[in-house]
Amino acid sequence: MARGWESKDVEAQVESKESPKASSGRDPKSAEQQVREQDIKQLQLSRTRIANDLSTATHPNHRKSLEAALAHLDKKISDLSYSSVQSLRAKVCVLCIELSSFIE
Repeated sequence: MARGWESKDVEAQVESKESPKASSGRDPKSAEQQVREQDIKQLQLSRTRIANDLSTATHPNHRKSLEAALAHLDKKISDLSYSSVQSLRAKVCVLCIELSSFIE
């Protein structure tokens, strides 16, 4: 009996994983978008670790080094986020042009 329940549970988990992908009305993300989002997540994790290290650092030179690392990570995250916004704006412009030519 437990074996049957487990297989049904696994089946339900697989279906729940697949259903949001199938039901979402969004276009699939391009490889570039996926890489950018992954890079941002990795940078955010690094930023969290550096911030935690900074909260416990006592030596002034070590703190200064960690603060510089935080500033660098913030800039990289900002640059990646900005480029993703610019990419979305470009896609919207293309869609607007296609729509206006369709209406005419």
